Order: sequence, then structure tokens, then C-alpha cells
Amino acid sequence: MEIKTIIEEVSWKKTAVAIGKFEGLHLGHQKLIRKIVEKQQVGFVPVAFTFAVSPRIYFGQDQGMLFTKEERRRVFESWNLACLMECPFTKELASMEAETFVEDILLDKLHTGYLAVGRDFCFGRERRGNTRLLQNYASQGLFQLEILDKKCEGTREISSTRIREQLKNGQLSDVNRMLGFSFFIEGMVTEGNRLGRTWGIPTANLCVKESKLLPPNGVYFSRVKWKGNYYISITNLGNKPTIGKGYAKGAETYLYDFDGDLYGETICVELLSFHRAEQRFDSLEDLVGRLRLDLEEGRKYFIKYNKDH
Repeated sequence: MEIKTIIEEVSWKKTAVAIGKFEGLHLGHQKLIRKIVEKQQVGFVPVAFTFAVSPRIYFGQDQGMLFTKEERRRVFESWNLACLMECPFTKELASMEAETFVEDILLDKLHTGYLAVGRDFCFGRERRGNTRLLQNYASQGLFQLEILDKKCEGTREISSTRIREQLKNGQLSDVNRMLGFSFFIEGMVTEGNRLGRTWGIPTANLCVKESKLLPPNGVYFSRVKWKGNYYISITNLGNKPTIGKGYAKGAETYLYDFDGDLYGETICVELLSFHRAEQRFDSLEDLVGRLRLDLEEGRKYFIKYNKDH
């Protein structure tokens, strides 16, 4: 997959384009991506057009990112796209007339032959561009247009905003259903205080970006992906209240039956299920006892998980 970080002309002469903020990469977004990937069968090249920085962040309304730039690229890569165009969200783009966006970017630079957007899609200066404007261009035979309805989970529409709210509330199972995959954290393994190693419970401490939105502090059953292999694991998100004060919120993961060195490696930790809230213990001995119980309960969880999956 090619990644372009500026708006430039693509070499392909007939592309299938999906446009969106793609914050959550959820089932609704996947519906759009599937449409353009399917168009490869009739000669189109699938291109996703999104923003390098969310407009929410640009306008000072940041509530935390569900996925970092690197995480989002990894997901797009798995969707069999030819190109991801991460358009810088500048003042110039925000003030661009909708017609200019269609003619200069979609037609002249991207060579759009097929376009897939959501029913509520708006773009251009003061959000004047909408599906009606796109239909006018499509009626002139300039490109094929498909307008897709929102994807629903239960009776409610799936949205990045809803996923963000459910994640903050600790509703991980709801989040994973709306995503269509397990919420994950990707980062480099850094050296911690090595206490876990002295207890016979070595953990991988993950460097998590401050901008990354995380679920509530607690212990989660998880799965680690590293170099194409999966390892069952258990992950603690939190501030290590028993160890001491001043720890920033982070993630540390114990990989079952793993013998290797992960320092400096980038791993992906998928959160499968919430186990218990983080708590402060009266002593390190009490903490270690609880951790060993967590590990036993984790093994029981994965016996059932492996049967169900």
C-alpha cells in the first residue's frame, strides 16, 4: 500500500475512492472500504482519502484518538488498499470550495471513476459540499457515485463518537463489536522497573502515546501480535498504585508461555475482555498473590476463548 502525505496526482487513471475521517475504523468505515476494494474486479484501483490530523483535533476539540497514525496505517494496510492518502488538514483545505475539491482533487489528481461516501458526508468550505452536489457531478457521467447508509449495532448507528464514549465507560465488548475487531494498543516495549521479573511474572511495558484514548484502568485478558505470531496474554492498564506514586498511565503485558526478549520491539496488544479494576494493595505480597490468581483465571478464560474462536 502506498501512503501519500500530500495531495498529489496518482499514476492510476481509474480509481475507486472512499472519503472519510476514518477515526474509528469501525464497521461503517469498513463498509465503505469493501465497496472500493470490490471495484478492483472491474479495473478500478482502491484509494482511501482521509486526513493526517482529525478535523476535531484541528479545531481544538480533541478528546483523544482511538487509534494513532501508526495504528491506523496498520489497519488500512490489512484492507488491501492500493493507496492511503493522508491529506493534511490545513486552513486552505478547510476554506476550499466544495466544487474545487471535486474538480481539482477528486477528478484531476485522484482520477476518480467511482466514489463511495456515507449518507451524511459533507465537505468543503462551511461544509457546503454534500451528497446532492456529488450527485450532480455523477449525473454528468464524471464518476460513479454510491451513497451508503450508516451501519448499525442494535438499534443505534455506529459512530466514532459512540465508540469513544463506550470506551471511556469501560464497555469493551460493545467497542469491539462496533469495531469488528479487538481494540488494540501498538507501541514499543520499553524497560520498566523489572519487579515482575523478580516475581517470576515478567511483563512487557508498552510505550503508549499520550494522545491515545484508553479504557479505564484495570486488568484485561489480551492477545499480543508480534512478527506475525499471536500470544495469549494479560494486560494491566493503569498507574501502578501499589508500587508508588507518580507513574503515568501505561500498559504492561504478561505473555503466557513466552521466552524471549521484546525490549525495543514494536508489538500490538489486543484487548479482548475486561477482567477487573486496578486496585491498590496493602503490600507487594498481596499484589503478587492477586497477580498469580489473575494468571490462573486468564488461563481458564483462554480455554473457553479458544473453543469459541
